[in-house]
Amino acid sequence: QHTFDGLQSLKKLDISQNQLHNMNSGVFQPLKALQVLDLSNNQIVDFQPDTFVGLSSLIHLNLSNNHIAQLSQQLFVPLSVLINMNLSSNRLAQLENDQFQSLRYLETLDISDCTIQNVEEFSLRGLESLLFISMHSNHLQVSFKF
Repeated sequence: QHTFDGLQSLKKLDISQNQLHNMNSGVFQPLKALQVLDLSNNQIVDFQPDTFVGLSSLIHLNLSNNHIAQLSQQLFVPLSVLINMNLSSNRLAQLENDQFQSLRYLETLDISDCTIQNVEEFSLRGLESLLFISMHSNHLQVSFKF
């Protein structure tokens, strides 16, 4: 848990293309200045709800190409200024209500190729600044009412 102690000035952390399976609680907490975190192309299945505690400066998060099947509602709460998030190529079967509610500054969200079948009615609530969302190559089963 003390892996990143003393790195309070670090701006970018790329630990992509490794064999990470899970992330310990608060592992990134010392990284107060971190703006870019790349965890793509690992084997991450899930996160502890407080994994991202301390990342109050993070603006880009790449979680693509992992094995993430579920996201805790509290997971993204510490990421108050996040602008770009890539969750593509994971195993998210559905988006739950208020999944991204704390991400009010998020502008870009990529949830393509995640085998998503269901998007609950209020799953995107709170994304006030969203400019682009990519949801292609999923298994959406939706009927739209006009």
